[in-house]
Amino acid sequence: MAAIDQARRTYGPRVVPGGSDLTARIELDYQESLFRRQYQRPVLISAVLSASREELSHWSEAGAERALGYDVAARALNRIAAEAAEPLFVQAVIRGADEQRTGRIRDGIADGCIEAHATFADGSTTCRECETALSITTTGVVERQRMFDRSGFRSGDILLAVGSDRLWSDTLPAAAASLAGADQQAPLPKLKYHPSEALLRPVPVLAAALNHALSYYRVKRIVRGMATIEEDGLPAALARLLPEGWQVRRGKTRSFSRLVSLLDEMGWQPGDDVDEAHRRGIGFIIVVAETFADAIARRMRGQGLPTYRYGRLTRSPNG
Repeated sequence: MAAIDQARRTYGPRVVPGGSDLTARIELDYQESLFRRQYQRPVLISAVLSASREELSHWSEAGAERALGYDVAARALNRIAAEAAEPLFVQAVIRGADEQRTGRIRDGIADGCIEAHATFADGSTTCRECETALSITTTGVVERQRMFDRSGFRSGDILLAVGSDRLWSDTLPAAAASLAGADQQAPLPKLKYHPSEALLRPVPVLAAALNHALSYYRVKRIVRGMATIEEDGLPAALARLLPEGWQVRRGKTRSFSRLVSLLDEMGWQPGDDVDEAHRRGIGFIIVVAETFADAIARRMRGQGLPTYRYGRLTRSPNG
């Protein structure tokens, strides 16, 4: 598939036709009921994410470049989704891969864009001499009055955790050791993929599910804030989300990912130094008012995302 065709399959109704193949034109004031929000004070939100050398090696050696493209696009899209932003477009720069590998990465990025209802603006280049690199920039828009701030948290607010089957570098060795004893020719119990694929699961794209689940509520009042879980784990995500003086009192210990639940049954041993979110299969966290926590979790589960209570916000003793 030609690069421009990969991009064009992501073009939604916000795209204004007739532009150059090298650009994507996005209309904010779109006059149809498909978009519930007509922006009065639009604020653009942007995020940039680059794949690490270890990630490029891990996915490429397995021939999973399409999953790699999807994963990096999903992580970048989730960063702006955490700001309650509607994704507009995704820009990618791919270097150092041959044409076939680059095409597979593009396909994965386009898959993620379609799930997020975002437009793909491709900027990849074929450069055999360049070091392999993949970088993605996402841009979205949010109404000024719907933006989160760090002053709306309340004691008793609930921290919801959204499950993800994505395995990070600190859990991969233990997962690989446990899965080595499984039947490699059959899908894993209760899962639709094989053991080798379990080590290459991408992050889920959350933008559309979040928008659907939270559209029933005034996000700023009910949802206090959201954050992605990344390579640096739960403490770093909480530090980005919560102002100083807040802490999380954990509830019942459980797994949030179907893959992690299976690994628990298989007796995997990730080690004491593994990040808690990676160990429990948490991909995203949402702080919500307690009264609405269970209803929001049910709506998220209705979108196919395992979402349950992780803990409760409290003031730290020195807060």
